[in-house]
Amino acid sequence: MYREWVDTDVSPLPADWGRTLTALGVAGVVLDVWNAQPGDLAGLVAARLAVECYLGYDPALWDQGPAAATARAHAAAAAAHRLGYRPGQILWLDVEQWPQAGAAATARACVAWVTAWATATRAAGYVPGVYLGEPLAPGLTAADWPPAGQSPIAHWWVGSPAAAGAVPVHPPRLMQTGWNVPLGGVLVNRDLRWVPDITAPPWPDPPAADRAAWAAWLRAVADRVAR
Repeated sequence: MYREWVDTDVSPLPADWGRTLTALGVAGVVLDVWNAQPGDLAGLVAARLAVECYLGYDPALWDQGPAAATARAHAAAAAAHRLGYRPGQILWLDVEQWPQAGAAATARACVAWVTAWATATRAAGYVPGVYLGEPLAPGLTAADWPPAGQSPIAHWWVGSPAAAGAVPVHPPRLMQTGWNVPLGGVLVNRDLRWVPDITAPPWPDPPAADRAAWAAWLRAVADRVAR
């Protein structure tokens, strides 16, 4: 089943924003590890919200290969430490705006970059998660990623129905359903978080076998949340 989450790159956050989210039924927040301040994290935790962090994308780095990915992972881990975000928690990588032309415009280049980032992130003590948005690397499919048990990537976050076919694990841990929505005075993206031990309504499990049906289901959920 799913719980409502949000993600945001806004900082500093209003002092009472965590309580506002709790009152609205939001269960957790994903913060931008570059922008967030320790007070943001502390305020959300004090409001009994779950908190994770993500690393925003930098299209200038996509064509610089695995060495750039490793350096990016080290910098993100250092930022997480400064924020007070402890090792052992999920650190997400935002993968979108992938080059559509040039040497990096292949599924193989994307997988090599992301895998190198995930390996370095895991070595730094964090649990690597990957957000896939648009545009994807040309031709990227779920089959391009290392198989289960051999991949350093622990979790997946789908940024749009179009990205569903490139995610190798279903259901993903997070699904983005709304973009640039004001909530409690803060601009957020809205998400659904997979929680296996929650059995209450309002959302049924998505269809797992048929990716086209899964994408249609996600669109329907996004419409429902928007209403």
